[in-house]
Amino acid sequence: MRRLTLAALSLALLCAALLPATGAAFAGRNGVLAYGWSTLDEPELGPFRYSDGIRLIKAGGGAARVLASCLRSPGLPDVGNCEPSAYRAPSWSPDGTRIVFQAGPRLGLLDGDGGALRLLPAVGSDPADPVFSPSGTRLAFSTVVGGVRELWTSDVYGRGARRLLPGAAGSPSWSPRGTIAFVRGGRLWRVRSDGGGLRRLTGRQALRPAFSPHGTKIAFVRGGVVRIVDADGGLLRTIGSLRDVTQVRWSPDGRKLVVERFEAGIAIANSDGSGIRTIVEDAVGATYNYGTRGVDWQPLR
Repeated sequence: MRRLTLAALSLALLCAALLPATGAAFAGRNGVLAYGWSTLDEPELGPFRYSDGIRLIKAGGGAARVLASCLRSPGLPDVGNCEPSAYRAPSWSPDGTRIVFQAGPRLGLLDGDGGALRLLPAVGSDPADPVFSPSGTRLAFSTVVGGVRELWTSDVYGRGARRLLPGAAGSPSWSPRGTIAFVRGGRLWRVRSDGGGLRRLTGRQALRPAFSPHGTKIAFVRGGVVRIVDADGGLLRTIGSLRDVTQVRWSPDGRKLVVERFEAGIAIANSDGSGIRTIVEDAVGATYNYGTRGVDWQPLR
């Protein structure tokens, strides 16, 4: 009997090890990075040229691949998909096959290979920071309604949009465990996807939150520095080596961070802040301005 019990226990432990971790919908292997890119050229002679788009780059750096772009120049025909411009803030779906992004007055949906670009129905004005739900079937985003930036959700095609909770709020991050972190009044908050369970997590400034792949930690920006708290708001550590940060995201395996830095581009570091590598550089000059506009890391299954 004892041998049978031990055998059954061993089998149960083996099966548990083979099952995916609870709430690991966003976790996976590290793929490529998607980022928004904006260029402005103002030559002394001739019209200025403005372009933006969504690009891909490998974590090791190298040449970027353009997925969607638009080139504008006064008096000349637009080149590329120019309805509308201002492509930025890309976010990968949990299965790594699609990207949702900010597309001027609407949100855009794009296949990970650059195909099937779709502009979603307008909700309010100036929609920003869209993210997928753990199932990949819904979106959370902020948008301006009646002069106030609010949190909204919709299905993945922008249908059935509804306000998540009343009052000013922005920068949502959807946890693999179902809750949404966001910013209100410069502080970090958390709410269930049905609008219940509202809870403030920090008493001091917190910007641009990002849940870790297993939903146990939240990285955010305070004073240009990355901070990490547990999902209930308890401070775990400060990543002092990463400075002038405007956005932070986790790698799908949870071992690295990717950050966007003010007028410096995109860098990758270990989750403790060591091993910093810049993979995309901004460039600012007298007649030009090239810069990144949001970044996210593709999960691979």
